Amino acid sequence: MQQIATNPNHYPIEPLLKNEEENYRYSKFLKFWKIIFKVTKNAIHFLHILHTKQDSKIIEFLKDK
Repeated sequence: MQQIATNPNHYPIEPLLKNEEENYRYSKFLKFWKIIFKVTKNAIHFLHILHTKQDSKIIEFLKDK
């Protein structure tokens, strides 16, 4: 998380949350885990740690966060 905080825009945009209004990104760690976070002007909001073998529709609830 320290590396994300240092340079959050270095990480790829989360394709399942891609839109023009919000900047959702992710970082993969270990083999099947993803940290999903949102970058705003003043902060980084860590939203979820997700196992990538789960149903991808689980990510949709993050749009409201």
